[in-house]
Amino acid sequence: MICAAGFAPTYVPSDDRRLAEAVDYLGTRALVAAAEGASLRGRFVLVSSLGVNATASSASARLLDSSLGNVLAQKLAAEAYLRRRGGSLDWCIVRPGLLLKDREQGGLLLGPEDRWTGADADADREGLGPPVKCQSPFLASSGAVCAATRRQVASVCVEALEGARYSRRVVEVVARPEVPSGQARLVGTYTE
Repeated sequence: MICAAGFAPTYVPSDDRRLAEAVDYLGTRALVAAAEGASLRGRFVLVSSLGVNATASSASARLLDSSLGNVLAQKLAAEAYLRRRGGSLDWCIVRPGLLLKDREQGGLLLGPEDRWTGADADADREGLGPPVKCQSPFLASSGAVCAATRRQVASVCVEALEGARYSRRVVEVVARPEVPSGQARLVGTYTE
């Protein structure tokens, strides 16, 4: 099962808080419970977001999250629920940044949990080379990585359904221009 549910912001703060909780947290909880109740075989893949842990240490991340109905906090709560409840349920959490509709900005980089935070440009670029220019407002300040397309993230989700390296792991998904299109490179401590 792949859960890619996410609320559509209205930019009315009270509505967005209610919708983020209903869709991104409570909706995910319901799907996890249904998968457990059905004794789902295979893996539950949850599409979350880069930066879900950044709100604990960054005032700017808290401000951004607050302006989006606390959706990052709701996604983090859904991740925690999946990890807690996933005793009999194998799972993988996929964390992309912003999603582009169609124009790829390079191949994929797959990293471990909290590899790209946007809070420290040097740490974000570690081992990647110089800053890059691309359409990626989520991490524009670091210049380390670019946004992936929906198709690229979907391909990671499909691979995560059965790939052994994805079992009970968080994988962050971004793009980088020097990685050939159609390829993915593992970075950081995310190794097979």
